[in-house]
Amino acid sequence: MLTPLIGSPDFALMGGRISLFKHTPDIDEQLGWYLDLWLIVEPRTDGWVVFPKHFCEASYALEGRTTQAAFQRTSLSSLYRSRPEEGRVYAPNVNETRNEIMIKGPAVLTLGGNSTGVFSADHIPTEDVEVVARMRPTHVAAPMTINLTLKRKPPDQQEVETNSSSGESMGRLATWVYGQQFAL
Repeated sequence: MLTPLIGSPDFALMGGRISLFKHTPDIDEQLGWYLDLWLIVEPRTDGWVVFPKHFCEASYALEGRTTQAAFQRTSLSSLYRSRPEEGRVYAPNVNETRNEIMIKGPAVLTLGGNSTGVFSADHIPTEDVEVVARMRPTHVAAPMTINLTLKRKPPDQQEVETNSSSGESMGRLATWVYGQQFAL
């Protein structure tokens, strides 16, 4: 028996952040991009909507460049869980397993991604970052697509870390943001 298609859930982007990190002080060329998008998702059905985690993808490009780079790893998680766990708020309408998230009613989801890129820490990009992200719930005809541009935070608002002995930058080198930010 075939399952009928359901309408794509409604969603609103609450905020987003991309951070550029330097992994180690001795490897100048290995910089990591980390993405966090926070969404409110509301099904158009009374039943459970399933989001397989392997149906999520995200890519980024510096503004003005035509080539999108895919995040090497993406993740999907719920800000609230159906089972009380340390640091999480109880939400009876969300159930998360290792492979999927099921929601029944409005839920806050986090789409994440990470990737390494070859940039010199001395030449951190200043352009805006364009992100395209997709999530595809089961039994929905088309994926939910998010297109957004993240703006670089001014240098005086960056959360730059330095090595105390050498004064060399390490850790978070730059951050681009969209909308509201959340500390998870």
